[in-house]
Amino acid sequence: MKKKFEKYFGRIIIVGKTNGENPFVIYTITARSEASKSREFVVDENKKEMFVTPTDEEKIKSGNLELLIYTAISWKKNLIVSNGNQTSSLIESEKNNSTPKEILVDGLKNWTYENDIPNFTPRISACINESQCAINILKRNETGKEERKFFDIKLENGKSYFISTYSGENENTLVSFNGAPKEINLISSTPKNLCEEFFETLNLQYRVSTSCIMMNRETKTFEPFLINK
Repeated sequence: MKKKFEKYFGRIIIVGKTNGENPFVIYTITARSEASKSREFVVDENKKEMFVTPTDEEKIKSGNLELLIYTAISWKKNLIVSNGNQTSSLIESEKNNSTPKEILVDGLKNWTYENDIPNFTPRISACINESQCAINILKRNETGKEERKFFDIKLENGKSYFISTYSGENENTLVSFNGAPKEINLISSTPKNLCEEFFETLNLQYRVSTSCIMMNRETKTFEPFLINK
């Protein structure tokens, strides 16, 4: 990918399907503060989950731990990913719902955007299986009202889409992502290569961690890979 993510996008979710027909999700943390940068991804193969954990217990105390430490990805039946503690609710919703959109709608019914004044960081989430994908953003709009947007994404070989918490403008009050998920060109076909390809597009000043979980349709297994700065 030639275009660099030089601006500040916060947390980023990418969904897609490789040319080999394998669905995948990528989750990336970029950060500005020392607390937010003091984190890394850890995979628990037994739980089939990936967590955001602290790398520096003292530095991270300067931030809001409730917003910084959470389960980011689950791959029990579907691929579920989010930028906060709502992941746990989505995992519970997966037990009673079948389609990705149903899982998101039910699992997010009691959640709203983060209360981190003045940014009011959006909560972004996605759910994906072999043939279907849905993405959600919960955010505060310019009038101060909540917006709950759900997007059905058609999975096609070699196509990927991303959503982020912020629009990319590095301002004191960050601007939330606006519109539908945007198409992004990724050419790799393995979790390792997808991670490395996208990680290299991120601004060196902000990038923290990138992860990819791929659903291998031939082996019926999930393949995780991650990069911690």
